[in-house]
Amino acid sequence: MVDSVILIYDRDGRMVRRELWFQGAAGAGPRFKVPTGGAP
Repeated sequence: MVDSVILIYDRDGRMVRRELWFQGAAGAGPRFKVPTGGAP
């Protein structure tokens, strides 16, 4: 399950990076980041 989505924009308002953070099942285990590169 996706815990949070972080969107990073540059000064011109263009998306430069999107990060998906996942939480383990039932909140167990560490959070981990899935880099997705540029805009979706």
